[in-house]
Amino acid sequence: MSNSTSATVKNSSKSKPNGITEAAKEQAQAAAEAGADIAKSVAETAKTHVGEPLKSATDQGSKFVKENPMLAVAGAVGVGVLIGLAVRQKY
Repeated sequence: MSNSTSATVKNSSKSKPNGITEAAKEQAQAAAEAGADIAKSVAETAKTHVGEPLKSATDQGSKFVKENPMLAVAGAVGVGVLIGLAVRQKY
């Protein structure tokens, strides 16, 4: 083989993997964009379906604490004691 033929073969063998690499990059980027779009759609749906009930529950909890502060404190202390008993280690 002559030097020019050898150089042509080497150059063509280098360009083929580069083309495959570029194609893989494009496919990966397209897949990532599609995944991001799906995630955004799921987040918006979750916000719509969970956001309002969660806000309502938070408002009800705040109202209860304002109307019954001593009962709220007693409940918090009781929950704290139960958690403390559950996680303590016996020596």
